[in-house]
Amino acid sequence: MQCDDKDVILISPDACRNQPNESYDDSDLSKVESILQKTALISNDAKEATVSRKENVLSNIEGLAKSKETTDEVDVHSLFVASGLEDGLFYQSKPNAIKKGESTCSIFQIQSNNDTKFTTLTMTVVFRGDFVGSTYVPGNISAAFEKVHSVDEINGSTSSEAPECEIIQVQNNSNHQLGMVLICIGCKDTTISDGLYRVILSANESASMSIAVRGSFAIAASTKVKAELAAVIRNERVARQSTHRASAIEPTIQLLKRKTTLEEKLLHQAKVKCDECEFQIEELDLQLDERDEMEDGGAFILKRMQILEEEYKHWKIVLDGRSLEQLRVERNGLLAESEKLLQLAARARLIISAALTALYGEQVSLVVMESLRDESKPKPDALD
Repeated sequence: MQCDDKDVILISPDACRNQPNESYDDSDLSKVESILQKTALISNDAKEATVSRKENVLSNIEGLAKSKETTDEVDVHSLFVASGLEDGLFYQSKPNAIKKGESTCSIFQIQSNNDTKFTTLTMTVVFRGDFVGSTYVPGNISAAFEKVHSVDEINGSTSSEAPECEIIQVQNNSNHQLGMVLICIGCKDTTISDGLYRVILSANESASMSIAVRGSFAIAASTKVKAELAAVIRNERVARQSTHRASAIEPTIQLLKRKTTLEEKLLHQAKVKCDECEFQIEELDLQLDERDEMEDGGAFILKRMQILEEEYKHWKIVLDGRSLEQLRVERNGLLAESEKLLQLAARARLIISAALTALYGEQVSLVVMESLRDESKPKPDALD
């Protein structure tokens, strides 16, 4: 079995096929960069060359303050925070058939960057068997995972620096189900080192298989804090817009309030009229039971019922047209949305302040948070 160095499969955070959009706009992130420039954080946060090493991973930025409490010095560039996103799909192979006793080799190059590193990767191998004549023979494969020193040695020795890995036979192939093997790499507490990794799949029985690679990743703490700052700016902007829209509805509500007495009288009249029409229609409908004895065959009664039904529709429309209540509901909904976003922003401010203190010190945190307060003040032309 030989591995082809021309078929090295790149696994990079940038290749995620189903990564959701962030909860902020690019313009919000630009505002954050402007705020950070005031404290010279951009220069202090300069990018270094990507190095292949394991980094400790925090579950969220709230853990930054705790990490500061346990050590006097915090290396900004060595702190990473879990992305919080669902595992993304980074690679999906086409089906590949191998015969009994044969093996196939795939080479994966894990390549992260300064801002994003993998914490876990799960390689899912799904396989099925083949028919020998009219008899189905279930597929049976075994898997191995190794780290390779370099491209020049992909068919040679492996490295002793392979990441934590567990190979799980989830289910065997049978007439009723596909077989599945999971290769679980890494753990959520540290990042996976960059490098070349070799996956060897051996067929104990002939099989057709495919590989899908999913994974989770962590983001540099400084980048994550910037994203959280941008989200705060976005939430507070949307909250202001919602409050402004609610205020714009208020004059209309006050105008309608002055018509409340007339409206209530009209609504009462409409209800009475609707009830009267319904009662008369029911009475006429009962009279129609004797239409065979009527000279006009009940035509007069039918005509009268038609007039009453039209009148009923008219008053029903009046009764349902409660615009004042609808406006109140819309206004209250906007105010509730605004309050929720402001509460999220207020909580995020506390977390970000502690995270900035852990990363850069208390003085920098104070300057950034003050600049954020200035940025969050409503501007006359920003509410439309």
